[in-house]
Amino acid sequence: MSHLRSRPWGRLGAALILFLAAQSAAAPKAPAKGKKSPKGQSSALSNALNEKGGQVQQCAIDHALEKGAKKVDVDVRVTINKQGGVVDTKIDVKVEGGDGAKVKECVEKVVRTAKFPAVATPLATAERHWTTVAQ
Repeated sequence: MSHLRSRPWGRLGAALILFLAAQSAAAPKAPAKGKKSPKGQSSALSNALNEKGGQVQQCAIDHALEKGAKKVDVDVRVTINKQGGVVDTKIDVKVEGGDGAKVKECVEKVVRTAKFPAVATPLATAERHWTTVAQ
């Protein structure tokens, strides 16, 4: 144990340093001037989905929780074209104690009304997960 005292962080510190070194080596390079950052693009797409969160949860309440379900999990993956239009959606709904078909149909309509920004790539995706629980 005396060798750990000579290093203030011990094994944990060494692991942390290796982790940080790996992260900085894998860090993406800054985009060329005038180009949109993929991370910024991803953030804008996520924000568009987040804005629909209340409506998605209302779908879960109206079509599952008010009908006796205990919990609803909704996973959404949206593919957006260069102009910001929705070209594809993948929606998975898991309802504990109920049927998710109506929830899925409702969420599909909500997601299709999201206003996504134009993107720098031909296609982009945004993903989001919501959980709604009866109280």
